[in-house]
Amino acid sequence: GGGTFDSANISARDGSLKVLSHNGDNFLGGKDIDNFIVDKIILPELYKKYDIQDFSRNKKEYSTQFAKLKYSAEQAKIQLSTMNEVTIEVDININGEEIYENILLSRDTLKNVLNDLINKTVSLCKKTIEDSNIKQEFINKIIFVGGPTQLPFIKEILERDLGIKVDTSSDPLTAVARGACIYGSGSSIPSEYNEK
Repeated sequence: GGGTFDSANISARDGSLKVLSHNGDNFLGGKDIDNFIVDKIILPELYKKYDIQDFSRNKKEYSTQFAKLKYSAEQAKIQLSTMNEVTIEVDININGEEIYENILLSRDTLKNVLNDLINKTVSLCKKTIEDSNIKQEFINKIIFVGGPTQLPFIKEILERDLGIKVDTSSDPLTAVARGACIYGSGSSIPSEYNEK
């Protein structure tokens, strides 16, 4: 999702769901991917062309400009879910200097830049499987939740490294809401609520 990466091994039997194990990383969500695009793709291009070496995320006076860059990075990431190449449009003002740049970003470049982050997700998934004491071959499928999972190479890497098929029949943007409905329908209502 946008804020975190979470992995859960869930057993589904007779219409009820049970979490066997879970792991996560609070600094591995969609916003972290966006910041990675800013830091590893956009900023190096700007530093090459402009004298803005003091332009840093840590300086409060630049927070608005970094918010704009993050928004541009997020839009590029979303577009790369369905396109092989996009243009990141940069339109910011640094110390009175107007900076307008178009930075070409391909899906392959993004995959290479995100390699370490994706490897962390694979490691967390493997740990989740290990923690559940279920053999990997007994896991039927992976279901994605959250917008960042729509990047095609995420599916390819997880299938390759885990040897488990990714089921794309569920919309990752509505999966949490649908899961909550399923969970809620199988839960009993405490008696104090029945009386009201």
